[in-house]
Amino acid sequence: MSILFVGGGRRTSLAKLFKQENIHIHGYETEANTPLSYECSVHKGLGWEHPSLASDILYNLNTYHLRYLLPLQDAAAIKLHEIGLGDRVIGAGLEAARICGDKHEFELFMEHHFYDIYPSRKRQKYPRIIKPRFGFGSRNIRVVKSYDEECDVRDNWEGGSNFWIVQDFINGIEFTVDAYFDKSGGFVGAVPRIRLRVAAGEVVDSVTLDKPDLVKYTKEVGQKIGLRGPTCFQYVVNDEGQAYLIEINARFGGGSILSCQAGFNMVQMIKQEYINDTPISPADFQPIFGLLMRRTFTEYYFDVQKKTGD
Repeated sequence: MSILFVGGGRRTSLAKLFKQENIHIHGYETEANTPLSYECSVHKGLGWEHPSLASDILYNLNTYHLRYLLPLQDAAAIKLHEIGLGDRVIGAGLEAARICGDKHEFELFMEHHFYDIYPSRKRQKYPRIIKPRFGFGSRNIRVVKSYDEECDVRDNWEGGSNFWIVQDFINGIEFTVDAYFDKSGGFVGAVPRIRLRVAAGEVVDSVTLDKPDLVKYTKEVGQKIGLRGPTCFQYVVNDEGQAYLIEINARFGGGSILSCQAGFNMVQMIKQEYINDTPISPADFQPIFGLLMRRTFTEYYFDVQKKTGD
């Protein structure tokens, strides 16, 4: 089996897991000097809006005999379907990817189907969070404590109201739930983990915990959206124990490697479904709770005066 990682420039630990399963991988990145290049061949690609994006990706798939595409960014999960390559994608379909990749669409979906577990601004509470509609990694998020402050931020937000959303601010503990849905959209299982420490939107310290309520919500919401493949749900649980689903990433999360190491190996699930063409039984994967992950920083070096990439 061979896979082209799309937008996975820093996912070196994930790449190692695929290699351990004897899955051949390449990378497709707009920047060739990425840490992923230490684990596999990385091909310098085109931007999301380039008119030749589809033909360029197909060229790489055919030239290097790569069968599948694995999007590792929200934009990639959407774009690969939009340019007609959805039949090669491991993961969510176009509609599900759009709901998860567009915070406004996700807000509409949650307020209609799961209002009780979404931090809706319709409750008229403060403080609130203002965040980019297509943002990622906790970038450009603002907390406002009054209506006047909210108006000031909204009036000065670059691009206007089409580029941000507003949610109630929930004070509590942040959880991530890594989940896998099979090719038919069936729920295979999920592993909750606390986000103990986060840097630049990426989890640094995390520990797996048994949280049946979060698994229940994850199954119900994921099946309603129609998710497939590896996914990553972000929750906040307040002081009263009420869980709120903040967002979903229809792809591997940055810390999903912890759940894989805790016995819920989504790479093996991909191999089982896409290589062996064998249905997945939830009983095949029993997670370990109480497994702690602590990340350290690793340096990668590149000669920027030397020509890189294809």
